[in-house]
Amino acid sequence: MYILLLGIAFLLMLAGFLYAIRVIRRQEKRELDKDISQTLARHQLLANPTLIAMGLAMLVLLALLVMAVFQT
Repeated sequence: MYILLLGIAFLLMLAGFLYAIRVIRRQEKRELDKDISQTLARHQLLANPTLIAMGLAMLVLLALLVMAVFQT
């Protein structure tokens, strides 16, 4: 049962991650804030702490899912 829940959680995180990337790319075409750092302005995907946290959480969920599958 927990394998199914881990799988659903991973798919939801992946959907949120892809949606966030889509919104960020759409936002690139609009006017940028003037108060953001130059690093974030140049690398909006790689320097975004939310995407980094979501990516790490997805890696943890994927690792738990793989471990759960191989333990059954």
